[in-house]
Amino acid sequence: MKWSVQQLNKLVGKSIDIDYLYDFNENIKSLSDVLSISKTKVTGSCNIPQMNLFEFKLLIETTMTIECARTLEPVDFPMSIDINQVFSVNGENEDHILIESNSVDLIDFVWETVLLNKPLRVLKYSDNE
Repeated sequence: MKWSVQQLNKLVGKSIDIDYLYDFNENIKSLSDVLSISKTKVTGSCNIPQMNLFEFKLLIETTMTIECARTLEPVDFPMSIDINQVFSVNGENEDHILIESNSVDLIDFVWETVLLNKPLRVLKYSDNE
């Protein structure tokens, strides 16, 4: 999921379909409460309404296995994140993510989005509770 700004600018007025699968298992090694993460599926589109402006509409789906805050047992936490984000070469709009290099790479953006949607804690309830 990496494109050069020049590649995207050639597609002004068009859309790109996105369908990728990522493995973030290396990324969770620094997280003490996340035991595992399934492959992360990213689908959606990128619309290019004008030069240097790229609108991404993404659905991010994965499952994290997180330790229960009470029992420390593993709990599967499915995530389905629907997100719309605009990337821009100029910093005129503070709601847009500024592209500081010559490319748009969504891998870091997707990982940050997953982390921001990770719960602070999960509880595993038994049938008796």
